[in-house]
Amino acid sequence: MSEAAVTQPLLHSNYIIVKIKRKRIKCLVDTGSITFIINLKLARELQLHLKAIPKGEINVLFSASTTPMPTVAVTDVQIKCSDIYIYHTVKVVDKISHTLILGTVLRDNMQQLLIKGQV
Repeated sequence: MSEAAVTQPLLHSNYIIVKIKRKRIKCLVDTGSITFIINLKLARELQLHLKAIPKGEINVLFSASTTPMPTVAVTDVQIKCSDIYIYHTVKVVDKISHTLILGTVLRDNMQQLLIKGQV
């Protein structure tokens, strides 16, 4: 089993900077989230190919405050985090406060991800 490490300081406790299509994006690392979520506005700005939600998949997510967040599409993205590339299908949600949310799936994709905060 391989191990990958990202040594990037966390910004304001739980944000990191990643790149999608050469655009720098401040994203929330949310250990309470079960998936990756991208804002519809950002997905369109990046001209990502939006696909229909696969049949049988849940099409509504809920925030920590239990606010419903309808999923409008899914899209495949390549996210660059330090020197590591993450390929993942993300859920596209309209009108969320964060442009990009990286959930616990991040850990599953890379076996182990170490993000070192400023002490």
